[in-house]
Amino acid sequence: MAPSMINNNEQERLATLKGYQILDTLPKEAFDRFTKLAAIICDVPISLVSLIDENRQWFKSQVGLEVKETPRKIAFCNHTIRDDKILEIEDATNDFRFKDNPLVTSSPNIKFYAGFPLVDPNGYALGTLCVIDTKPNKLSETQKNALKLLAKSVIDLIVLQRKIQEIENFDKLFQISKDLICVLSPNGEFANTNNAFKRLFGWKRSELANKSFFDYVHPDDLKLTKEKIHKLATGAATVSFAHRFIAKDNTYKVLEWVATPEPSTKMYFAIARDITDAKEKEIALHHSEQKLRAFFENSTSFMCTHDLEGNLITVNSSGTRSLGYSKEELIGTSLFKLMPENREEYIKQYLSEIKTKGKVNGLMRTQHKNGKTLIWLFNNVLETEPNGEKYVIGNAIDISERYALEADLKRTKEMMEQTNDAAKIGAWEVDLKTKKIYWSPITKKLHEVDDDYEPDFETGVSLFGEDGSKIKEAFEKAVSEGVTYNLEAQVTTAKGNTLWIRTIGTPEFKEGECIRVYGTFQDITENYLHRIALKKAKTQAEEASVAKSEFLASMSHEIRTPLNGVIGFTDLVLKTSLNQTQHQYLTIVNQSANALLAIINDILDFSKIEAGKLELDIEKSDLFELTSQACDIITFQAQNKGLEVLLNIDPNLPRYVFIDDTRLKQVLINLLGNAIKFTEQGEIELKISAESDLNNEYIDFC
Repeated sequence: MAPSMINNNEQERLATLKGYQILDTLPKEAFDRFTKLAAIICDVPISLVSLIDENRQWFKSQVGLEVKETPRKIAFCNHTIRDDKILEIEDATNDFRFKDNPLVTSSPNIKFYAGFPLVDPNGYALGTLCVIDTKPNKLSETQKNALKLLAKSVIDLIVLQRKIQEIENFDKLFQISKDLICVLSPNGEFANTNNAFKRLFGWKRSELANKSFFDYVHPDDLKLTKEKIHKLATGAATVSFAHRFIAKDNTYKVLEWVATPEPSTKMYFAIARDITDAKEKEIALHHSEQKLRAFFENSTSFMCTHDLEGNLITVNSSGTRSLGYSKEELIGTSLFKLMPENREEYIKQYLSEIKTKGKVNGLMRTQHKNGKTLIWLFNNVLETEPNGEKYVIGNAIDISERYALEADLKRTKEMMEQTNDAAKIGAWEVDLKTKKIYWSPITKKLHEVDDDYEPDFETGVSLFGEDGSKIKEAFEKAVSEGVTYNLEAQVTTAKGNTLWIRTIGTPEFKEGECIRVYGTFQDITENYLHRIALKKAKTQAEEASVAKSEFLASMSHEIRTPLNGVIGFTDLVLKTSLNQTQHQYLTIVNQSANALLAIINDILDFSKIEAGKLELDIEKSDLFELTSQACDIITFQAQNKGLEVLLNIDPNLPRYVFIDDTRLKQVLINLLGNAIKFTEQGEIELKISAESDLNNEYIDFC
């Protein structure tokens, strides 16, 4: 479905409708022909050209209906103009929107309605062409298409009628205008002129016809005129220019022109006004005011004049830009309106003082158009006109930015001092030219001296006690070699308290000579004590770790002694004559004892891990036998839970691999033990295969 082309802005639609100037006009046969034709084609008794304004639908043409208008709120056409498609109501008595409509329940007793919107070229639905019947009906597709075509013809007629009316109005204006109006051909010849040419210059229309516009231009102005007209030919929408135009008596008058092209015909429309008198006055005034105006306008400061009531008489461009107003807005404006709130008393005081003293200077606040407050440094004097009228010449410089910077600098300084106070950071400076030392208030506070204390180098160094020599050496190196230093030292304050401070010193050189050294003092006593405490805690932790390692070593030794006995005797028994079951069981006991011995060794390894000294014992081992032993060790646990233990080794794997067999066996036993612990029924499978290429030197198992 194609989107609707209707412009639904109601205010714009109403304005467009009224712009066609068709409402409440007399009937026209041209419109009546369309309504009659619509009634015939659709075979209905009623046909209307309806236009919808704010409160009514008004009929420009009607067939079969006597009334000229009906209220909009009950109009069927009010629904039609909401879309760009035909609206057809086959039986209004069965339509919930219209069954109770007075036009349905009473005269004209509408049953059938079909209407198509009258949409102008800009997409505004002005009204409808509609057909109505007093009995239910339905249009054929042919009738609908015909109604649509008729509706488009009606809107074309409305648009055409308006254009004709505009042409008629323009022709009247063309002839009665006191301004010069003409139409020029593409080559610059007069195609049409109005009567103003005869009134002003004595030239009749017939005398100008087909003559070149440029033939009447003063030779000195000809080049500029041709350039302006050429701009129209190259696409400019409009041009304006002034030149001298010759009259029939060979005198010249100064005309100011505005010209525009007509794209379809490539003609030029131009209108001019005689500005001869104004031009002469302008030249006279220009010479008398040129010097003063140049100074006044080109000044970068705010210059103005105002009367003794505070009303502005003149303002220069800089002043208007500074306040955000145009000259027109400022001229005549009272100073009171340009002041921030609650500043009226200052203006009254200023006006009183300028009257009595004749000269006032100082600071003044004004308000920018956007509400921003501006601060001015002004110097105003009182002057008197030749007629005795007094006025004030004002000259001011906008110092808002400087004032704000000073305030910001002050605030920044306060914040820096507050921050330094909170962080306990003070500044210092040694001026090597003047031999003077500066301590900031925070530095004095750290050293617990009075605010008026004036430090000297030797006294400052002596406060560091034993660290004084280190500070002095670093300072001398900074001066001689340009090396910045950052040291921690202990300071004894003037009141005998001890602090740990960090001092930073940075040298500044000029032309190869150190002129000053500056830096900071920061109280790091709390940080220093924390570091001491952390160092002590670290030492204690290391001692505890050593004690733990010694305990583990001793405990492991005590356990290994009886365990070695178990391993030794099981080895001896295994060498005696045993049946298969006895041999299997003793083998498991021997392997478990060895596994327990490995665990004890791991306890010692744990200590090695903590010390970072654990090493793996890599040697050639039988992978098949190792995994079989791991399964045998946990078989007893599995049988107790009724579980079956399966060993699944990829036959393609190499039998012998280089590994730490003790630790690998321990890992496998732990994994299998966990599997038994969390499996209630079924089987436990240890599956070993290769994840990487078996031809590689190193193989990844899974």
